[in-house]
Amino acid sequence: SHVLSATESMASMMSGPIHLDSFVDVLESVSEPPAQRPCLRILLVDDSNLIRKAISRMLSNEGHLVKVAQHGAECLKIMASSNLDTDAPAYRFDLILMDLQMPVMDGLEATKRIRTLEIGDCRGFPPIMIIGISANTIGEVQEECLAAGMDGFVEKPLKMGKLQKYLSKFSNCPL
Repeated sequence: SHVLSATESMASMMSGPIHLDSFVDVLESVSEPPAQRPCLRILLVDDSNLIRKAISRMLSNEGHLVKVAQHGAECLKIMASSNLDTDAPAYRFDLILMDLQMPVMDGLEATKRIRTLEIGDCRGFPPIMIIGISANTIGEVQEECLAAGMDGFVEKPLKMGKLQKYLSKFSNCPL
């Protein structure tokens, strides 16, 4: 099978001199099938460690790459990181899941600042989809999310089915 042949190839490589080309070929042969590769880069911003762990695990199990922040200010710091080689953000996210009520900087303020930064960015990156998350489901809260520049709202507890309509907007995602 695929794994056995890769293991045999690795074993034969270890018995003699190691050639970089052979090593790369073996690594490529054991790479995951396309449907299991991470398909979205998601930034999860929530002040609850328990919620960050649960949502991160849920999204990672679906094949997504997840980075976390504890509050809006940390989210902005992560997004401000830059890769000097490409002049592109080091963490260019497809989606941000933003809790609304957090210490230091809440999700509404962080979203407003992200949208301001995007407007000032002349590199032509598309806006990042930002989805508000909160246990508060009052209609006014959802209106505040949209007014701040969010693309939608999902109530907690968060379930994959609730996120489905947003995740399915990304054509490279097999969901």
